[in-house]
Amino acid sequence: MENFYKFRGETVINTFGIKRVKQCEILSKWMAAQYTLDDFEEKTLDKALERYFNLAAGWNEEELKMHFISSVISVADPNITDVCKTYFERTLTGIINNYNVHVITDCMVAQPKLAGDPDKPYFFLQEFKQS
Repeated sequence: MENFYKFRGETVINTFGIKRVKQCEILSKWMAAQYTLDDFEEKTLDKALERYFNLAAGWNEEELKMHFISSVISVADPNITDVCKTYFERTLTGIINNYNVHVITDCMVAQPKLAGDPDKPYFFLQEFKQS
């Protein structure tokens, strides 16, 4: 069994059959959801967007997470007791096509275990790093 950390971009794409798609049914349904922002949510997102446009050119990954992505997650509030919880810098591991896959996620929304640790991931955000 090979270790995933040895892979590079094109190898990952070919090994796992990753394809670029123009349409994704699940994402389309998610994006079609109807929700009206209240004043606080709208002001929070407007401020985060303004901060992004004015300052993001020099941001590193952590600054992007703290100054922008965290604001979006705060407004979305995907934390529902015993259903899903937001996690940062958590390990996600598994075996896919006989490869050990291990990553420390930048952000993950997952079903929590009883002790509060992530169990079943629903979504995760990860910047690809060679290491």
